[in-house]
Amino acid sequence: MRGRLLVAAVAVLMLPLGFVPPAAANNHTVALTPTDDTYTFPEAPDWDRGDHPRAESSAYPRINSTAWLRFDLSDVPEGAALQSATLEMATAWSNRESIDLHIAATDWTEAMTHRTAIDYGERVASASASRSIVALDVTSVTAAAGQAIAFAIPPPNSERVGYHFHTSESAQPPLLRLSWNADSKDTVEQSSGRGTLFGATIYHVGQNFREGLAASDANFGRMGAVRVFYPGAPSAWPGNAGYADRPVVVSFKLPMQEVLTGRHDSRLRQWFADAPTDRPIWWSLHHEPEDDIERSSFTASQYRSAWQRISGFADEANNSQLKATLILMDWTLDPRSGRDWRDYYPGNQWIDTIAFDAYNPPFWDGYIDPERILDRIAKLSNELGKPFGLGEFGSKLMNGDKGNGRAAWLKDFAETAEELGAEFVLYWDASDGPGSDYRLLDEPSIKAWREVVSGLAG
Repeated sequence: MRGRLLVAAVAVLMLPLGFVPPAAANNHTVALTPTDDTYTFPEAPDWDRGDHPRAESSAYPRINSTAWLRFDLSDVPEGAALQSATLEMATAWSNRESIDLHIAATDWTEAMTHRTAIDYGERVASASASRSIVALDVTSVTAAAGQAIAFAIPPPNSERVGYHFHTSESAQPPLLRLSWNADSKDTVEQSSGRGTLFGATIYHVGQNFREGLAASDANFGRMGAVRVFYPGAPSAWPGNAGYADRPVVVSFKLPMQEVLTGRHDSRLRQWFADAPTDRPIWWSLHHEPEDDIERSSFTASQYRSAWQRISGFADEANNSQLKATLILMDWTLDPRSGRDWRDYYPGNQWIDTIAFDAYNPPFWDGYIDPERILDRIAKLSNELGKPFGLGEFGSKLMNGDKGNGRAAWLKDFAETAEELGAEFVLYWDASDGPGSDYRLLDEPSIKAWREVVSGLAG
């Protein structure tokens, strides 16, 4: 069967030993399923096991089996630097202490039998076979691969031991997880012509989404990206997220308990399957969960588990434009908050982008230096090896300012965010009530954000 590209494509390049990639904001990950997986054994030399949901590496008196996996790398883009490659296999059964993974030739399909079996080479990795998920670091050999890579797990040296794992014909296929740094051309730059997309939220009182989008585009020019909120489950495509006809940051809110019971599985799978493939879609589950968790609406553990479940559905869609995006409050990164971002983070393999909602403090007397807001966000981005964005940012018009002060701050914020490598920066053009009116109504602020959106600011 044809392997699925579960998150995005990745180039695999020859890297020097000891290579440590620079911290950057445009890191990406992928999870590849095998194009072919099977097992062979001399006791049945013509037996084709390519359609079996399990593969075996065993040593018994009547069966000595070798397991095989092959991954297709031919669709990967150029200009990327591999950071890590991990082969993960879900254990179906094992009484082995460890397994040894060998590199293998790639000129075979899963119709291969013992009689037609190809050769395998040196051992490249070992791992304990007692875990439910066996993970093997194959970074060095994957970096040196061409358009495909294959592995073999030969029979163990000891008798009456074996290891069985789920194949691509099962619900838990093997995964080759890769992480790379795209130094120059990621999907955002290819689609927009610039490294950061600027736009706004579409949230106008008394207007529907289409009217609000038209009003925002009229004020700021055609925006590079827009923010869309679904108060419950996401609407079927196109919906508001698709009507925008451009890159979108879209979030939805579902009861975590219902997510974990599988109540929304079918609907979410369909939503990801139907998503456009010609533009970035930064999707998020329940943005800014911190206060809800403190109110005991759900637990941090439930939130992380729900993220893992739903992110898996997105992977199944085989759409590299779907980017799992955790959106937190920038206040969470402030030591004074008493919060730890790790409480909300489901894990690197489930998240593609981290984003924050950040505001000029309403109690602040003036406009805070954007670096004070953005530096700690960019630091975390580099630490995780994940790109970052601003799902919301804004400032009310300070007392005594006719708009020129905020206009200068908007340009400074945008320039700083772009220099730090933000994927998107979206202004919260809305009012949260008295004392929290962030709308850009004055001409200097409107003009400044129009220049930012159009690339003319500076």
